[in-house]
Amino acid sequence: MKRIVMISAVIIAALAMILPAAAGSSDGDDKSFDVTYTLKDVTRTVHFDGPVDKVVVFGYAAALTVIDTGKIDKLYACDKYGDDAFSESKLTRNCKTIANLSSSNVDLIYSTLVQAVDAKEFSKDDAVILTTMTTAAESVRSKLAEAGFTHVIFYGSMEEYGDIVQCVKEIEQIVGSDKNLHKNMEYVYDKVSGTLKNEPKKDALFVWYLPSSGWGYGNTGSLSVSLINAGGGNNLGYNAGSKEGIIYDKSGVVQRLESSPECVIFLDSGYIRSYGGSVDKFVSEVMGGDQGKHKICIVEHAWNNYDPESADGLWSMASVMHPDKISGDVPVYEGSGSGNDNTLLYIGIAAAIVIIAAIAIFFVRSR
Repeated sequence: MKRIVMISAVIIAALAMILPAAAGSSDGDDKSFDVTYTLKDVTRTVHFDGPVDKVVVFGYAAALTVIDTGKIDKLYACDKYGDDAFSESKLTRNCKTIANLSSSNVDLIYSTLVQAVDAKEFSKDDAVILTTMTTAAESVRSKLAEAGFTHVIFYGSMEEYGDIVQCVKEIEQIVGSDKNLHKNMEYVYDKVSGTLKNEPKKDALFVWYLPSSGWGYGNTGSLSVSLINAGGGNNLGYNAGSKEGIIYDKSGVVQRLESSPECVIFLDSGYIRSYGGSVDKFVSEVMGGDQGKHKICIVEHAWNNYDPESADGLWSMASVMHPDKISGDVPVYEGSGSGNDNTLLYIGIAAAIVIIAAIAIFFVRSR
C-alpha cells in the first residue's frame, strides 16, 4: 500500500507542474493585439494592450458593429450615420454626436475630441475608428496623432469577405466583446463554400444607383461583389481594365443582363431607401419593363457594409443564386465564448485519475 501512495504522490507532483502550464496557455489573460491598416498608401500598426474604455466611430457599419458586440456603453460618440444603425437595431441612441467625416469637418472633429479629453470624458488612449473618407481620415488622423492620440485606426474599402471578418474581429477586441461575432461570420462562410465547392458559378450582377451618376454595376472593391464571389457567383460586372469599384454605365448594365438571360440581379437598397425607387421602377427604367427570367434580390443596408450582418447577406445571396443547395435560416455558430478553454486541464486530471486507479488495481490484484 505504501508503494501505491508513493507512486500516486509522484504522479500528482508531476501533474502539479504540468497542468498549470496547460491551463495558463489558454486562460486568455493576455488580451493585447495589433491592428494594421493602410491609409493614403501608408501602412501602420497600432498596438492595444487590451480593450479600451471608450470608442468614437464614424459611419453606419462601425456603429452597427459596436452595437452588435453588446458594448454600446463604450460608444462615446458616433456621427449621424450611426442613427440608422440604432434605429435598425431598435435601440435608443444614448451616445454623443460627432460631425460626419469630411474634409470640411476635420477641424471640428479634432476640436470636439480634444475638448472631450479636457473634460475627462474621453482619453487619448481610447479608440477612434475612421472609415471610408480617405482624404478626410488622413487629415484627422494626422492632427490627432500630433496631439498625442494613440489609438486612431482606419477602415477603407474591402474587396474580400475575409477583410470584413477581420474588421469585425478587431472591433470586438477593441471594445472587449466576447460574442465571437467574427467566428459566426467564418462559420457561415465555411458552410457556404463547403456546400458550393463543386457547384458551377451562377451569373450575377450588382446594380447601384446615384442621382448624380445614374446607373452603375459592381466591378471590384464592393462588399456586395465580394459576397457574390463568396456565394458561388460569377460577377458579370468584373472589368480587369478598370479599377473603379462601380462603373457607371446604364448601357453596360443592360448589355450584361442581355448576355445572360438568367443572371441574378442584386439591386442595392439605397435606390429604394434613399431615392424613392422600387423593383418595378427599376424594371421599367433599366429593363424596358420586361424582367424576363432574371431574379432580383434587394441588397439590404447591413449586407453591403463591414458589419456582422454581412454574413446574413452572404447566406441570403448564395441562396438566391443556388436555391437548391443553400436554404433555410442563416446558420449560427454554436462554439464557446471567449472564456477559458480548459480542455487540456480536464484531460490531464482525467488521465491522472485513470493512472492512479490503474496502479491501485494492479497492486491490489498482485497481492
